[in-house]
Amino acid sequence: MSETSKHIKTFDRNFWVIITIFLVTVLIVCLMLPKIIIGPAKHGVVFDENTGAIGDTIGGILGPAIAVVVAGLTFLAFWVQYKANLQQKNQFDFQITQQKALKANQDKIWRIERFEDRFYELLRIHISNTSALTLADNMYNGNKVFQKLYTELKFLYERIFVHLHVHCKGWSDVQLGFNRNDREIILNISYIVYFWGVGPFSNKILLDSLRKIITLQYSKDLLTFLSSQKNGHRVEISKNKYCLLELNEVDEITQNASKVKFYYVPCDGHWQRLGTYYRHLFQTIKFVAEYDKNIIPEDVKYEYTKLIRAQLSNYEQLMLYYNALSNLGKDWNAIENNFIARFKLIKNIPVPLADFGFNPKDKYANDIVEAKKAGKLFFEWDE
Repeated sequence: MSETSKHIKTFDRNFWVIITIFLVTVLIVCLMLPKIIIGPAKHGVVFDENTGAIGDTIGGILGPAIAVVVAGLTFLAFWVQYKANLQQKNQFDFQITQQKALKANQDKIWRIERFEDRFYELLRIHISNTSALTLADNMYNGNKVFQKLYTELKFLYERIFVHLHVHCKGWSDVQLGFNRNDREIILNISYIVYFWGVGPFSNKILLDSLRKIITLQYSKDLLTFLSSQKNGHRVEISKNKYCLLELNEVDEITQNASKVKFYYVPCDGHWQRLGTYYRHLFQTIKFVAEYDKNIIPEDVKYEYTKLIRAQLSNYEQLMLYYNALSNLGKDWNAIENNFIARFKLIKNIPVPLADFGFNPKDKYANDIVEAKKAGKLFFEWDE
C-alpha cells in the first residue's frame, strides 16, 4: 500500500458521525414509536380483539424500523464501496505521479549526462587548442606563448603612447579622433594592432577595424610608424636571430628602459594563431552560461567554469582580460553576458602586471565590492 493510500480510511470521522446519527435515530424510533402507538388512547382508540391481532400491531410498528435498519446497512455497503473506489483512484493517481516524477528525474539525469559529455568535449578541444599554440619557430609552446604575447602587447602600447605624445604631439583630439589621454582607447588600438598585425595584407583589415575608434588620417600615420619599427626589428632578427625591445614605464617614455629579447618579429599579427582559441573559449563559456538553469543551476555552472579557468595560466587570464577590453572581445563584458565577472574568469590574474591600459580593479570595482559582501574574493591577488 502506498503512502498516499494509507491516509484514506474507510471508516473515517464523517462515517462515524453519520452512523451515530443514524443509530440514535433508529433507537429513538424503536423506543418511542410503540409507546406512542399502543399507549393509552387519547382519542378513544383501544387495541383489543376488536382492533386486530397484537402481532400485526407489533409488525406494523417494527416494520418501518427494520426498513430503516436495512437502509442503514445498504448505506454502509455503499460507503465501503465508495471509500474503496476512492482509495483505488488515489493510489492510481499516486502511481501516475510517481511515474511522472521518475520520468522527469530520468530525463534530468539524461540531460545532465548530455551536458557533461558536450562540456568535457569542449574542454578537451580547448586544451588541444592551447597545446597547439606555437611562437618563434616552436621556441615557445602551449600556454607559455601568452607570456611573450603579453610582452609584445605591452611593447605596442608603449610604442603607440610614444607615437601619440612625441610624434603626434601637435595633433588635436579632432585630428586623432579621440582623447590622447584616454588609456582605454589607446589599449583598444594597441590590441587591435597586436591581433591583426601590420603588413600589406593585414593593413586593410586593420584600417577597417581602427576607423571605428580613430580617424583615417591618424590610422595611416600610425601604420607608417609601426611598419618602420617592424622593418627595423626584422633586419635585427635576420642578423642576430633576435631583436631587443625596449620596455618603459609608460609615464617615463625616455627613462628606465629595460630591454627584452624577442625571437620573432613583433607587430606581425596573431589572428591566425589566436582567432580559433578565443572563439572556442567564448563558445565553451557561453554553452555553460546559457544551459537550462533547471538542469544546471547557477552555482553548478560556476563550478564547471572553474574547471575551464583552472586550465588557464596566469598569463592566459591576463591576456583574456586585455582581449575583453578590446572591440574584438567586447562580448565577454557585454551586459547580456558579463562572463568575466559572472564566473570570475580572471580570478588568478597577476594584478600588478596589468599596469597599462585600464586597471582591472577599476574595471571591476563594483563586482569586487559585491564579492566582498558575499565573503568572497574577486581576485586571488587580494588574499
